[in-house]
Amino acid sequence: MATSAALRTRKSHEVVSVPTPPPPIPPRLKLKALIERSGTSASRLAKLLGYSHASGLSNYLQERVQGDRPIPYDLVRRLMPHLRGAGNPPITVEELLAVTDVRDVPKPIERAFVAAVVTDEDGLLQVRYRIEPGVLMRSGVNRSFGAARIGVSKEFPSGAQFVTVLGEEISGVGPAGTQLHCVSPEHFAQNSLVNKRVVFGVSVGPDVIEPVLGTVRKGLDSETTVVVNDAGEVLQGRILGVVIGMYLRVA
Repeated sequence: MATSAALRTRKSHEVVSVPTPPPPIPPRLKLKALIERSGTSASRLAKLLGYSHASGLSNYLQERVQGDRPIPYDLVRRLMPHLRGAGNPPITVEELLAVTDVRDVPKPIERAFVAAVVTDEDGLLQVRYRIEPGVLMRSGVNRSFGAARIGVSKEFPSGAQFVTVLGEEISGVGPAGTQLHCVSPEHFAQNSLVNKRVVFGVSVGPDVIEPVLGTVRKGLDSETTVVVNDAGEVLQGRILGVVIGMYLRVA
């Protein structure tokens, strides 16, 4: 009969099987998955980047060319305007940087242009703007972030109505995902806008705006109006829409 000491010795030599962790996903496959999630084909992206052939981009997705090396940052930087904010869930800067050897958000891409995200659904109000720091849009270019299940108001033409979504929580308004039912400003008299919430396009460069939430106030001469942020600072740009309703999106 084995002694307790012998049993302890025998147990101390037992081999414990430890599961082998899965190998890391190569950066090329991560980028390929992000492109697929964006809803834009690699060939279309190649054209947007100025390549004469689709292989200009697809080579970075091939094992025989790219192997397991990180994707060049310069390529990802050029893809930023077309991929950031696209897909469901929206693609983030951090996800794009994860396929490169860069780990911190470089200053030049902290603010990136957003691209269209999902296919529109007929008969529903379209999500035209997204309010989130660093999300910029080309002025006058129609974008769509999909459709919102918000009923059309009978007080205004249906074509003048759209939705703006909050990309992050705004104190006093709502959490990320809150949907703002908006109407184009030309359907309101100027004096009727005072104290109303508006989606405002702040001018940040030639033909470039950043959608923000503001409030219309009377100007110094009481004859004009200005749009201010929550800190009371006057904003420069133009009103994109007047908020007539706020809804919390429920999954």
